[in-house]
Amino acid sequence: MLSVFMFYLLLASTASFVVAGLTTDSSSEYYYGAIVTFNYTENGLNISQGSQSSTDEEGNYGAHSPVREVTGVVVHALSTTTGIRDGCTFNYNNVYTPQPWVALVSRGNCSFADKITNAAQANASGIIVYDYQDSTGVTIMSHENSQKIVAIIIKFNLGTSIARVVDGGTQTIARINPGGKHHQPGFRLEKTSIIFVAVSFMILMLVSLAWLVFYYIQRFRLFQAQSRGQRQRQSMTRKAMAKLTTRTLKSGDTALSGDVMCAVCIENYKINDVIRKLPCGHLYHKKCVDPWLESKQTCPMCKVNVIKTLAAGDVTRRASSSSGHSVSGITNQTDIEMEETAEAMPSTEQPISTSQDEPHFSGSNPALNRSDEEPSVDESSGIKV
Repeated sequence: MLSVFMFYLLLASTASFVVAGLTTDSSSEYYYGAIVTFNYTENGLNISQGSQSSTDEEGNYGAHSPVREVTGVVVHALSTTTGIRDGCTFNYNNVYTPQPWVALVSRGNCSFADKITNAAQANASGIIVYDYQDSTGVTIMSHENSQKIVAIIIKFNLGTSIARVVDGGTQTIARINPGGKHHQPGFRLEKTSIIFVAVSFMILMLVSLAWLVFYYIQRFRLFQAQSRGQRQRQSMTRKAMAKLTTRTLKSGDTALSGDVMCAVCIENYKINDVIRKLPCGHLYHKKCVDPWLESKQTCPMCKVNVIKTLAAGDVTRRASSSSGHSVSGITNQTDIEMEETAEAMPSTEQPISTSQDEPHFSGSNPALNRSDEEPSVDESSGIKV
């Protein structure tokens, strides 16, 4: 049963995996890179930082950000209470610029969604979040419940460099353009994988269903066979019990002696008790031994199988009866055949002559002749020869 439970647990986990894969938002499987450039003038020189070509992606669009072009003046957020430029508590109402502007905030201290919502409520065209530590790659923001303005994230070094320029009072223009479409890092659930897992799951379900049907059919057939066998045994037991002798005890019965008792209920026999005698000779109360025989089929004392003993006696009697009939039939048939054979054979006897002139035997018999003579006497011994 434990293996069955583990099997169905595997099926359930596979099903949840398939459902999760089928309901996955296709937009979350991909993200877009961002071509970000920052232009400002310093000491009469036009300086540009960020992406140096149309393929140089210095940032990434957020997972739930609109993917479109945005251009605006960079405003570095500054908290009025903590002095931290994270965009979590910054009041953008003091920003007055006649042209579109883009908020620049650091990562941390609150969710991406909170930062984006604060900037959107202050009428920002977009927001640029820079990482709080140096890293080789650019992360991907998740901000499902934020307002829909352009939101990108850039590396720590580029963000802090632009923040120093903006904090120095130099007006900086940020231009954000969509880059290439990329798969989310990590595991990617392709359509072919979903189909393969779904088909495998269906096959497992069908196999398990067929196995369950076969298993319970076999259980049902086994149960029926056992019930049928039990009913047959009970019927045979009742028939055999009907052949056992019973009697009602009366005064003077030998079973009423003080040392004789029923071995099942351990009570002495009394007058008018109905007792049953088993083939082994032991006596019991009928009401006590009958339930015992139906379940055990053996004598409670000597363990002789009562049913087999009675069956063996029946077989012996039937064999003896059939053997006697066969021998008698064979004898009678043999006698008839012998009589018929004797009648059919020609007679070879010759008539016996009663004449005194002709002897019965041909030739002379010296022995017979000597028997008619007087016996001789040996004179020396006096014995007749």
